[in-house]
Amino acid sequence: MPDTKTIMKKYVACILVIMLFLSMLAGCGQSSGGNAGGAANKEAAATTAAAPANAAPSGGSAGTFRAYHMTALTDMSTDTDRAWVGWLEKLKEKNEIPVEIEVVPHDSYETKLKAYAVAGNIPDLFSTKAGILPELNSAKLLMPLDPAFEADPDWFKTLKTGELGEYKVDGKHFAIGNGGGGNCVVYYRKSILNSVGYDGIPKDWDEYINMLGKIKETGVTPVVLGNNGKSNGPSCWWNTMAYKYVDQNWYADVKNYRNNATFNDPRLKTSLEQLLRIVKGGYVNADYAAIDEGGANQIYLQGKAAINMVGFWFITGLVQNAASDETGVAKAVFDDTEIGRLPAPAGQEAYYKNYAASCGWGFAIGSGATGKKYDMAVDFLKFKTSPEYIKIQLEQGDLPVVDYVLMDVKYDKSKVNRLWNDYLVFYNESNVIPVWDCELSAAFQEAEYNGFADLLAGSVTIDDYLKNLQAAHESAK
Repeated sequence: MPDTKTIMKKYVACILVIMLFLSMLAGCGQSSGGNAGGAANKEAAATTAAAPANAAPSGGSAGTFRAYHMTALTDMSTDTDRAWVGWLEKLKEKNEIPVEIEVVPHDSYETKLKAYAVAGNIPDLFSTKAGILPELNSAKLLMPLDPAFEADPDWFKTLKTGELGEYKVDGKHFAIGNGGGGNCVVYYRKSILNSVGYDGIPKDWDEYINMLGKIKETGVTPVVLGNNGKSNGPSCWWNTMAYKYVDQNWYADVKNYRNNATFNDPRLKTSLEQLLRIVKGGYVNADYAAIDEGGANQIYLQGKAAINMVGFWFITGLVQNAASDETGVAKAVFDDTEIGRLPAPAGQEAYYKNYAASCGWGFAIGSGATGKKYDMAVDFLKFKTSPEYIKIQLEQGDLPVVDYVLMDVKYDKSKVNRLWNDYLVFYNESNVIPVWDCELSAAFQEAEYNGFADLLAGSVTIDDYLKNLQAAHESAK
């Protein structure tokens, strides 16, 4: 049985993107307990208040600050959860403005928050994905963060500009991410690689394919894939592979419909042709279309595969299973696991460290949060990016969205496992570029996920897949 929290981690930070106006579940999220990264990608808080004159009307009491979150994801069981919920509880005790903290199950969150938005009763402080911000901004349901940044430039300079850019609409900042994290880490069994003559993951793509062939000859599954949920292949595998051919400038142009940049790019076609060599060569498990990512993770955890190409959240699964598995197999797998980077094809060496990563969830301020309530919401965001909170994040195994080195935040590395410390180095050395399905529209996500599954099944060509992606992206223009 797949580890529930690990699966939830994926489905909340990059797989279940809440689209308020488009009613769709999409990808890229995180799970709970001793996270491998991005604990804040599990959280949501919201409040309602009177709207400013130029905004949509807000329901609720003008004198009440309401907090709204999804405890079903984590049961508020982690240190980061307790820290930010505790902050809200202390705010409640101050009694300057009445504070109501509402607990909402995850499955009801999308429906309820959508109802708030449609009614113009948007919460004052709420968790959101970048993809829905344009719609909310068009409906005048957001308050920009720029005035707060201008008032406190020292705070602003601690925030990572790349992560902030994910939540920027029409030149204004509307959210701050909870935690960063990437979608493609190459987890590998060092003993298996050693047995076929490799010390680690090769930097060259052709050599990587050659290594997979040698592993297959030993009778071990070279790479696990679970694409029944339709996100593992496109979001975890292809997005980072595509960035071995294109860069941040290309993505910015595509996202903003400028400079004739499109998904109908021959470089993307080449990236898919190269990536599909893994599947066409028979280097994946035969049931990849029948199992989801959680099922693929279990194959690796059971010691039946050499490599798992999946997001940073899998570190949590490795740690938890190593601790709970009475057979000792999962612990042996954990002890034998190292992390590597997806190789670069010949001629693309300059893009070797390009890496698809995203904040996923971020906190935004609703249009009704003016005056004291706006200040309260900003104070909450400052707490979430403070040295006190960041230390908790790092020691729990989360990637903060601030420059903690610049802030000189020290943390106890002994409190987290060796893979997490390795991943911090890995991530900090990466050229981070946003994850498509965590930023673009619901229509794009659907086309990306379903189309990739069709591509694996052979029912659509690469050219048609890319055309469909561009058409879906254009539909959100």
